[in-house]
Amino acid sequence: MENRLKHYHWLGMTKQGRKQSGQMLACCQQQLKQQLAERNIQLRQVRERRCSPIAMARQRATHKDITQWTAQLATLLTTGISLVPALKLMRRTQTKAELQAIIFILLRELESGRAMSDALAKASDLFDLFYLQLIRNGELSGQLGQSLARIAQYREKVEQLKAKVFKALLYPTVVSVIALGVCYLMLTLVIPEFERMFVSFGASLPWFTRQVLELSNFVSRYSIKAMLALVIIAVAIRSYLKRSLKARAMLSRFSLSLPIVGELLTKAALAKFSRTLAISCQAGVPILSALNHAKATTDNLHLQNIIAQIHHQTSQGSAISVAMCEYRAFPELMQQMIAVGEESGQLDTMLNKIAAIYEIEVENRTDNLGQLFEPLIITVLGSIIGGLVIAMYLPIFNLMSVLG
Repeated sequence: MENRLKHYHWLGMTKQGRKQSGQMLACCQQQLKQQLAERNIQLRQVRERRCSPIAMARQRATHKDITQWTAQLATLLTTGISLVPALKLMRRTQTKAELQAIIFILLRELESGRAMSDALAKASDLFDLFYLQLIRNGELSGQLGQSLARIAQYREKVEQLKAKVFKALLYPTVVSVIALGVCYLMLTLVIPEFERMFVSFGASLPWFTRQVLELSNFVSRYSIKAMLALVIIAVAIRSYLKRSLKARAMLSRFSLSLPIVGELLTKAALAKFSRTLAISCQAGVPILSALNHAKATTDNLHLQNIIAQIHHQTSQGSAISVAMCEYRAFPELMQQMIAVGEESGQLDTMLNKIAAIYEIEVENRTDNLGQLFEPLIITVLGSIIGGLVIAMYLPIFNLMSVLG
């Protein structure tokens, strides 16, 4: 991609004849020269240098940056500003080097006569095929601003959905990792000290205490080997999944069948699928192409395979709602609403309603997950830590009772 950033050290001169130097990230020397010219600096010498990965990463555009950029451009176009002046106006407000590089390439391509969709495809791989298709339809219909607004709204909805799912899964994951860490430290550092103290007493130990001490010895002796084995197994599984499409599909299907979490992932995927189909239909994308876009934007491979089958049946003349009836992944309510939308000619409206329903359900589910996991994790963690503490103090209590 042409937006690949390069690190330049430059030497220039102002109109007053003063020498200036500095460094800048740009996609090419032409962009560097243009940006310096806007600061009334004439470029004299330039050298490309290596840049630290951290500094480069800070200047990369993220998915959220592209969403905000799209919304800004849509706002400018809908207020009546034409495309090229709007991009020039936006160029002044960009803080990330990659966004500046993207705008530079877009302006260069547009001024040479290319269409916006073609210019975006050349500028960056951050603009996927779905994005480009909607832009292309907006250009053909003369409603580029509205297309950009739809894209921005769609991406915001998807990002909000992802954030809710991530938030719901993050809390129990972090607490579980902390709990494992605390248990490991107790078994390898604290309990061995108690064991040395018990040996000095020379008294017999309760059964529960002996079991905990044996567990502590096992963890202290084999924990590093076990961790290495787990890392090797994880790498092997990851390598196998990369090579085996069937294994990835089975894992994707299994993830949707997990208790509690599986339902959350399924509803989030259905919301995204419905939202993608809806915005495609609103933009005038043919239904088969819309299904292809929905498949491409779906993260779960099992659902991708199902959507591919629905696409095939639809291409043979079947209605989408009829094709969906063969798959348990799509609830009956969703099938009925899509059938009503197809019969009434308001498929995009129904799909938006379906997406809204599942987005609300995902939000409610994430809130309920927090309320469900918090007491469960506290109970489990308290039981484990409490059990270890009791096991260590049982001999002391027994000794005190004997002495008493």
